[in-house]
Amino acid sequence: MDTNTSKANLQLILTGNTINFIGIGFQGIAISWALLQLTGSPLTIGIMLFIRALPAILLVTLAGSLVDKVNRKLISLLSIFVQGVTMLIFAMMVLFWPVDFNLMILYLISLLTAVANTFYYPSSKSLIQEFTSKKNLLKANAKIESLSQVGMIIGTAIGGIVVTIFDPKGYIFINGVIYLLSALCFAALRYQTRENKNKIEKNPKLKTGGGFSYIKQERALFVCVLFLAVPSLVVQTNNVLIGAFTYIELGLNARHYSYINLSYGIGASLGGFILLKLNKDKIPDVRIIFIGLVCIGLFEIVFGFNKQILIAVISMFIVGFAISLSRSLLMSLVMKKTESNIAGRVHSIVNLFNSIIMLFAGLTLGLLAELTQFSVVFSLIGITVILIAILGTRYLKQ
Repeated sequence: MDTNTSKANLQLILTGNTINFIGIGFQGIAISWALLQLTGSPLTIGIMLFIRALPAILLVTLAGSLVDKVNRKLISLLSIFVQGVTMLIFAMMVLFWPVDFNLMILYLISLLTAVANTFYYPSSKSLIQEFTSKKNLLKANAKIESLSQVGMIIGTAIGGIVVTIFDPKGYIFINGVIYLLSALCFAALRYQTRENKNKIEKNPKLKTGGGFSYIKQERALFVCVLFLAVPSLVVQTNNVLIGAFTYIELGLNARHYSYINLSYGIGASLGGFILLKLNKDKIPDVRIIFIGLVCIGLFEIVFGFNKQILIAVISMFIVGFAISLSRSLLMSLVMKKTESNIAGRVHSIVNLFNSIIMLFAGLTLGLLAELTQFSVVFSLIGITVILIAILGTRYLKQ
């Protein structure tokens, strides 16, 4: 594939992924706030995240293998299309049938969209890797991280407004339309299916069990994949707790919840763009990752003890900035260490780790916040991240 076509395809992926994150940001506000309005309990959000984690855990092998053996464009396109159609169907069902949104419907929407996203994550990451040279991977990942957060900013901002104007069927319908717009970008890709089967058969690393065996044999890749789970731990903690923290601890509404999410998104967007401007020859990757993780841990603790919306906004801005820096660097290292013809399985395993963390967060953190205090949970997560940064970065250096 020629360079111009690859650049055009990469731009379409960036655009489609950004619109997809508008949908994700919108969904995060819409579904979470609907659950809180129904129950007033952070545990219901934890259950939702538990449900969203299951597909990636159960389907990791299938998703990774399909992405490496089937048309990656088609998988990305269908996965986003299914998310959009799912939301439209439920919105229309509630509109025309004598039923209303309840916990079961909201959880079912979360499950079906999570199944689709299980295939979208590895296919979209593999497409980015396929259309980008190794020397440009950091640039591409920094752009993806920043533009994803721009999408989240737009989605959470719109979501915070829309949920105060429309009832659930209205904002679920809008959410579905956003996903379908994202699917159009992937439909426009100029893409030919790769012939990976022969490459896989000839490569002994790929014959011994797929992605897990490949990662274990590549020690540097294994360490990077494990470290990618640390920012995910913080993100999932915040997904479970921030809505309930805003609603219960601060006594504020969906608009203020969207402000906090918005500040995280702005910080993450700036983090990706600033990473491109850093002099990488003078500042080693490992040092940036270490500083980023320490900042994440410290400001998670600050956020948990805070009682003011301004401090909450500033804390999440810094957390978002630091997560963007560390995650962009780590993802670039993963892609550099991964061969293209097994990228789908490697990225499925990254998604698996993210989902295991989501499962842990969904099962424990909401309940722990109800049994203790929000400040205790945020402090535990913050201290864990700082300890990992102090004790674990020497392995990255190696």
